[in-house]
Amino acid sequence: TTEALIRKADVNGDGHVDVADISAVIAVMAGEAGPQGGSASDTTPGNASSAADVNGDGHVDVADISAVIAIIALL
Repeated sequence: TTEALIRKADVNGDGHVDVADISAVIAVMAGEAGPQGGSASDTTPGNASSAADVNGDGHVDVADISAVIAIIALL
């Protein structure tokens, strides 16, 4: 559903899926503060930075940026 896609790609937790979510994934990749102020290195499920693992493969990388872009294109 559209709601599930938004929830999955809303990396920064603002209720919208947009370029800010792409920036949040990039910030985690760069080792900066994680989404919603979490630790950038902690991708444990349930922690804020785990949101950056949009495709759910256990890694935060360019594939997650691509996943956010694909979801934006669908909305």
